[in-house]
Amino acid sequence: CGELLRKSEIHKPGRRAGKKAGLVIAGIVIVAVIVIFVYMMYGKVQEKRYISNLTDGKKYLAEMDYKKAEESFNEAVSVEPRKIDAYQGLADTYEGLEDYDRMFDSYRKGISIVNQNYKEQGSMTKEGEQFYNNAIDSYVEQGNDEEAKDLIEQMQNMISDEKKKEELEEKKKELGIYRQYYD
Repeated sequence: CGELLRKSEIHKPGRRAGKKAGLVIAGIVIVAVIVIFVYMMYGKVQEKRYISNLTDGKKYLAEMDYKKAEESFNEAVSVEPRKIDAYQGLADTYEGLEDYDRMFDSYRKGISIVNQNYKEQGSMTKEGEQFYNNAIDSYVEQGNDEEAKDLIEQMQNMISDEKKKEELEEKKKELGIYRQYYD
């Protein structure tokens, strides 16, 4: 029972264990590189699909082929639901069709995205500002001044440029004066 182990019987990790560990690590690195590559390629493919659908939608809108424009913009939204260009295209398409309920719905969805981006980034992008301005103008054109005022106030709270805030305040005042004059 008390026999001494011979040196040859003692298990020492050797070159084989080191090689195995190295191969496992190399395999993990290779798999990680492949996953990153596939993810990047998928993103590029998605971006190309988005741009293609957006471009097609704009072309169909210019041709007043509203059905195809709607399909293209909806496909762009399904590919990149957090980009607002396609929502603007849908709003413009529905305005062309005089389907104002769906136009306003597209603006509401886009504004929701602009607001979410603002919360995440802490500032409003130029695209977000333009989207808000387009929505405000559309609400005014359709006589929805209260909704337009609400959007103006939301936008004023999200921008830092004092000059733009003043311009929005003037726009809001004009809406009140305009309505008082015609009511």
